Amino acid sequence: MTLKFLLPFIFFAVMQSLTGQSCFTNGLTFTAQSQIDQFPTMNVGCKKIEGNLTILGPTIKNLDGLSQITEVKGDIYITGCDSLVSMSGLKNITIIGGAVRIQNNPQLAVLGFDNLKRVKGDFFYISSNPKIKNLNKMNRLDSIFGIFQIWNQDSIATLTGLDSLRFVGKDFSIFKNKNIKNMTGLGSLVDIGDGLRIYENSVLTSVSALSGDLKIDGPLVINDNPALSDCSARAFCEYLKNPPSFVVFNNNKTGCNSVSEVESSCISGSENIENITAIKIFPNPTSDFIQVEGIESHQSPILIHDMNGQLLMTIELKYNTYISVAHLPEGMYIVRNGTFHKKLYIQR
Repeated sequence: MTLKFLLPFIFFAVMQSLTGQSCFTNGLTFTAQSQIDQFPTMNVGCKKIEGNLTILGPTIKNLDGLSQITEVKGDIYITGCDSLVSMSGLKNITIIGGAVRIQNNPQLAVLGFDNLKRVKGDFFYISSNPKIKNLNKMNRLDSIFGIFQIWNQDSIATLTGLDSLRFVGKDFSIFKNKNIKNMTGLGSLVDIGDGLRIYENSVLTSVSALSGDLKIDGPLVINDNPALSDCSARAFCEYLKNPPSFVVFNNNKTGCNSVSEVESSCISGSENIENITAIKIFPNPTSDFIQVEGIESHQSPILIHDMNGQLLMTIELKYNTYISVAHLPEGMYIVRNGTFHKKLYIQR
């Protein structure tokens, strides 16, 4: 092949390489601002990082050069960046396949995960970033598959910004935050796959923002919150009816200082709460239909969601309602009716 015909072929091959969406199988590490600034020029079309994305270095001030990235299939670590002010350069990432750690960044004020919907790794840690005042840049996040921990975030007063979060797959812990006053922002949370732990939050006064639909599959630990006196949140009252694991209410203010105190508060505030213990859904697992018993025809409809929170079915109720689920793929779903909330398994 002559050089005349070879040159266009080489150019085409190079451009294909540059514009390929997936890149950096072995991961990518930035230690200087100049590396981030040069990234879009040196990596045209690189949108999906196959490996980990690690950002650490005292001179890094912003991540604007990374705005073309839409997915990281590995972990994201942003730690020890003494000059980093904003993470807004990561605003186009929608899915993180691995874990996330954002820790020890003393100037960081803006998280910048504007379009992040899902974190699939073992954990998501936010810790020791003293200038972060809110989580508003995370308002599309709906699912965290692993552990979720927020600790030592002393400028955050509420959890507003997590308003779309519905599912945490493992333990969810909020601890050692000096200014968090309430759980506002967690009202959409319906499923925690392991325990909920809220402790050592010195000015926390309320947990009432937690939804009555919240299902906690592991331990419930609420301790060392000296200003917290009312723990009769609907989520806690429902949990205490049939706890799946151990429960701790300790070293809080009177009223939330023991299981018996919380149970008493739940009973005293239960006059207008529906009795949902008679509601039954069977068979479970199922392959083609479910039957619902114990629901009056005037009550709210049955709602079936997938594990990402998407509403799939709305069914008006009657006695002994039969609901066909034959069209739904195998997997786990959430069945809701008012405050009733149960996992449904479809197997074939």
